[in-house]
Amino acid sequence: MRSENGFQAGAIVSKGNAALGTNFRMGGLANNNPVNGYLNFVSVMATKNNTRVTFDDLTAGISIDNYTQTGTNPITILLNENETYIVAISRENGGDPNDLIGTLINSDKPIVVNSGSATGSFAQGSGRDYGIDQIVDASKV
Repeated sequence: MRSENGFQAGAIVSKGNAALGTNFRMGGLANNNPVNGYLNFVSVMATKNNTRVTFDDLTAGISIDNYTQTGTNPITILLNENETYIVAISRENGGDPNDLIGTLINSDKPIVVNSGSATGSFAQGSGRDYGIDQIVDASKV
């Protein structure tokens, strides 16, 4: 993938069957200077119908983009095979992208999880890059 301005790029590697699991922790770039444009996210995809996915261990008072329900701990959703759900936090909407790091993702059936940062950075200043990966179940770490 390549950013609109052409300065940032990223790639993601599929883990195949090794990516399937039911217990994950979100990872991403810890932004030391989170200005506008920084975003952390976690995306899940169900591999079976009626898969219950729970996002837990969320930071108190977290500000999730496009999430209007009251209370955010935990968030539980129901997905069918090949359906996806994304939880994201951006600076533009008043959130701190770092708040999403470490979120616990559990499911009752195998899912695939991609997580990371869109234009994030470990450094001070305005530098930014994509840091995205398909993660594996915690039992494989």
